[in-house]
Amino acid sequence: MKIAITLLAAALLGGCASSGTQVSEAAALQFKEGETTEAQIIAKLGKPTSVSIASGMKFISYSGMQYQVKGATFIPIVGAFAGGADYTMSMAMYQIGANGVLEKITYSTSGTGTRSGVAPAAMESVEPSAVK
Repeated sequence: MKIAITLLAAALLGGCASSGTQVSEAAALQFKEGETTEAQIIAKLGKPTSVSIASGMKFISYSGMQYQVKGATFIPIVGAFAGGADYTMSMAMYQIGANGVLEKITYSTSGTGTRSGVAPAAMESVEPSAVK
């Protein structure tokens, strides 16, 4: 019974955090370049997390991150072998022309997991290929 309670507590205590506005790829790419207005984007996605102006162009973006600690991290002994956390991040950037119409969409997403404890997973090393 104590083990079940400990496992349940670990699952409930698993830490997580999020910030910004995460936008899925489908949501980010639903707009049409040359047709959709800035106002329409904001009406669908809400207030942008960032607004930039450069060379007469306006860029509005939505970026967000979610971080989740693995529940096993908090279990004595088990956490030493199976602990860690995972995160995902996304960014949708919209280039708006002087006329207020969407000119270009840029979308990116990334995520990774971390492992901790006495025996974390081995890291792979990848050499970048030469840029041609």
